[in-house]
This record gives sequence, C-alpha cells and structure tokens, in this order.
Amino acid sequence: MSFGKNPEEELEKRLTELGYSLVKLNIVHGKTRNKIEIIIYSSKGIKHSDCEKVSRMILDDPELDKLFGENYNLEVSSPGINRKLYTLREYMIFKDRPIEIALKSTGHPFIAKIRSVEGDKINLSNLKKNELIQVQLQEIQYAKLTDIKEA
Repeated sequence: MSFGKNPEEELEKRLTELGYSLVKLNIVHGKTRNKIEIIIYSSKGIKHSDCEKVSRMILDDPELDKLFGENYNLEVSSPGINRKLYTLREYMIFKDRPIEIALKSTGHPFIAKIRSVEGDKINLSNLKKNELIQVQLQEIQYAKLTDIKEA
C-alpha cells in the first residue's frame, strides 16, 4: 500500500476492509519520535482485540514505517461514549446515534439523533420535541456522543 499524499485516505481504505471506520488520525511530530493516534469505530462496538488487530495491521505494514519512520508510538482506541464531535465526517460515521448538542443561537443543550449529513448540513431529530432540524457545523456550540436515548 502506498500512502502517497493522503495517509488518512489510505488508512481509511484498509480499516474499511477490516470492518472499521476511521474517526480520526492524529500525527504528533516529536523531536525524537512521532506519536500516531488512531480512533476507530464499528457499529458493533470496539473491543481491546479490535484495537490490537488494527495495531498489528499497521505495525506490519512496511509503507507505514516509510511514512512515519521506525521510531513512533502508536495508539489505537475507540471514540468513547462521551466523545465530542468536530467534523462532518464524524457526524456521518455516527449516523443514528444519540448526541447531546447545544447550538450557538440558544446555548441550551438537548438530546438529538443524527439522521444524515447532506453537503454541509447535519439533519437531526430533537428527541424531546419530536421535531427534525437541520444545522450547519458552524452553528454548533458543542456536540458529544451520549448513551441517553430520550430527553
């Protein structure tokens, strides 16, 4: 596999083959060693064995060594139940999941379910008011995953 100019795209392809979604790739360049942080997701959940499987796939890939060098720390983890959402990509990955969200216009948090992402708009259903709303990413004060099913 050749990472070329976009390591995130190539890593995502490999993870998809294994049944995972790439939530985030973070590369922290250090003086003596780089830190590679990878967050993966599966609708079936992520277990320690899944993180280990992905770690092995990455560590056994000679192209990764070419990209990051041989002196790096690798961390593979799951998003966690209260993970904040920052990008449209994350809203797409967590479609149909409940979130706690606050809009900049009101500042009041509410529980919603992510319905879809269309272009730069996120479609949500407010679980308390039983209404559909559409927002743009820049209108969101914060949003995070939650296990709350209803408000």
